[in-house]
Amino acid sequence: MERQAFDDLVARLEAFAARHPRAYRARVALLVVAGYACLVGLLLVVFSLAVAALWGVQYASAAVKLTLGLSAFAYGVGRVLRTRLPSPGGLPVTRRDAPALFALLEQIRRAVGGPRLSHVWLVGDFNAGVTQLPRLGLSRAPTNHLALGLPLMLALSPEQLRAVLAHEIGHVSRAHGYVTGWVHRVRSTWQQLVRDVDGQRRGAFLIKRFCARYFPYVAAYSLVLSRRQEYEADASAATFAGARGLADALVRLEVIGAFLKERFWPALLAIADDDPTPPDPYARLQAALEGDLAPAETEEWLAQTLARSTTSADTHPSLADRLQALREMPSPPLAVERSAAEEYLGPFLSTATARLGEAWRASIRAQWQQRYCEVAAARRELTALAARAGEGPLGDEEAWRHATLTEQLHGSAAALPLYEAMIARNARLAPAHFAIGRIRLAAGDENGVAALERAMALDLRATAEACRWLHSFFVRYRREQEARRSLERLRRHEELMEAAKRERATVRAGDTFRPHGLTAEQVASLVEQVRFQADVRKIYLVQKVVAHFPESRLWVVGVVPRRMRWRGSRTTRELMQDVARTVDCPGETLFVLLTGRTAAVRRAVTRVPASLVYGG
Repeated sequence: MERQAFDDLVARLEAFAARHPRAYRARVALLVVAGYACLVGLLLVVFSLAVAALWGVQYASAAVKLTLGLSAFAYGVGRVLRTRLPSPGGLPVTRRDAPALFALLEQIRRAVGGPRLSHVWLVGDFNAGVTQLPRLGLSRAPTNHLALGLPLMLALSPEQLRAVLAHEIGHVSRAHGYVTGWVHRVRSTWQQLVRDVDGQRRGAFLIKRFCARYFPYVAAYSLVLSRRQEYEADASAATFAGARGLADALVRLEVIGAFLKERFWPALLAIADDDPTPPDPYARLQAALEGDLAPAETEEWLAQTLARSTTSADTHPSLADRLQALREMPSPPLAVERSAAEEYLGPFLSTATARLGEAWRASIRAQWQQRYCEVAAARRELTALAARAGEGPLGDEEAWRHATLTEQLHGSAAALPLYEAMIARNARLAPAHFAIGRIRLAAGDENGVAALERAMALDLRATAEACRWLHSFFVRYRREQEARRSLERLRRHEELMEAAKRERATVRAGDTFRPHGLTAEQVASLVEQVRFQADVRKIYLVQKVVAHFPESRLWVVGVVPRRMRWRGSRTTRELMQDVARTVDCPGETLFVLLTGRTAAVRRAVTRVPASLVYGG
């Protein structure tokens, strides 16, 4: 399904779900049941084929092979159906550790009508959520695991945490976890099934065809369902904590999330440049959050978040949409005098901070020390490059390395003159134009727009990331029309790239082929590469004519095996893998087996002049 068609489907489903919420949930249930019914039907077909194979005793050897293969296939489906979500993990918290927290959870549970929480875990993420894990026995209720991020508790006030927890427990009280898990499981099962049959010829076409039609509908229905569930959980939380309290919590979550992403974690990880031992992140975070955030940055982060609209890729509604549903206006977040962690963890906070901090340091120690060594090596390399630059102009590759190392070690402001010097010498260096554009836009300089436009004109591969930078810049300065145009440009580019990817993924008899266009020396090199493949009888080489990006040529290597008994077996795939590893064409290449199954392709390829390059 094309992106625009998917967007239209999501819009129609959202309108229907708003008018008929019960009927919409029934549709989702029917869609999931249809997926499971098809799986059951497929397993019945597999079982029938196995019985039929065993019944033909005169073909005992073939029956055993077929039965084993079908059994493995059925086992793979069953394995995915039995998949269960893992427990959140982290640091377990008991009532004795944090009585105030457990009292709050019980208060919320009673207010929103949620089930009891079986386990509470403190984790290192800036997040909170309840996971429901099924237990053996049809009559046994699932266990409910609350994962509560320590950074979240450090960032929120007690009132804001109450609202967030009411939202998460509200999901469980409305059985959102059951429905979401149900949808996720049937989709994962079919995805695993596609992967399992991907290398097979028989049956793969029908399964992939079904999934190509089924997946977009499951994705669209589940997307709208997730958003409806967020609104329902928000309404439940607003009943308990008040709409204003929830709105303040949502705003602070967005602003602190931006602070962590753009300020705190980059600064913390930069310590590895000079210190091989990682520090305690949560103690530093607690100290950082005790003061006020910079007002200018806070206002900018909030404005950027409010300017974002909900797209067809978002499972959660945008902040603006959620505030509108609550009928509340956004307020800049105020400093928190006493954090929710201090209020509800009490003396256990120091223990939790130390233990989670040690776990984080242990998990990152190897990467941390690797970065320390890499930065030391980069400093030595930069010193050498700077010395050579003082003696005379560097080549393009060395100049690029000089600029990127300078940016990495000394910041973008120090690197900007180096990028500008590069395009002064060679104006066709797209990466340098892109670097100048993003640095200028990050600094609020309008001239960055022209630099990114130049980068996209020189290299189409820069379009996606450039559009994202432009969109962020326009959103920051509330230039809504230009922001929408940049998103639309990104969407068109992604559709173009997807079409090009599909065109270059297969070889069909209806494709147009032309002579390979390689020199005699290049053909002789290719022949030398495959002449030791004793099981290859002939090699054909042509170009496939493509509509998208024809300047990037696509070669097709057709392989005729020496023994046709391989056809359809695993050995055939191994042969093609060996040929693909051996043959080195000067560009993108597709490899196709030319046997009876692909006779039409073989006829089309062999009609191209000089296509036979090996064998006779």
